[in-house]
Amino acid sequence: MAARQRSIIPMIDVNYKQFSPAEKKVADFFIANNEDVDMSASAMAERLFVSEATLSRFAKKSGFSGYREFAFAYRNQKLKKHAAMTNPCWSCRILFIPSICRATIISRKPCMAIH
Repeated sequence: MAARQRSIIPMIDVNYKQFSPAEKKVADFFIANNEDVDMSASAMAERLFVSEATLSRFAKKSGFSGYREFAFAYRNQKLKKHAAMTNPCWSCRILFIPSICRATIISRKPCMAIH
């Protein structure tokens, strides 16, 4: 349960030395992944040329009960991060400018927060 509430990439980094070479391959993928991919165990095992058991061991060493829980948490964290970067703030909605808010105009940096 606590594993789902923490950031996943730091959890992988902390446990990286414990991983076997095949598990490190899995860890490297999840650390660097920016794509929306099929997260099923069979598809991921085929994509990374590892067994489904390797995915399960990797997830357990990362603090999850199994690969399914890891995949669920990973996808949710990725979706939340994406939403935080793409959802306009309240000011943006009022001004009908989806990519610019008052904070953007003042700081000249894109709005990355949900206000």
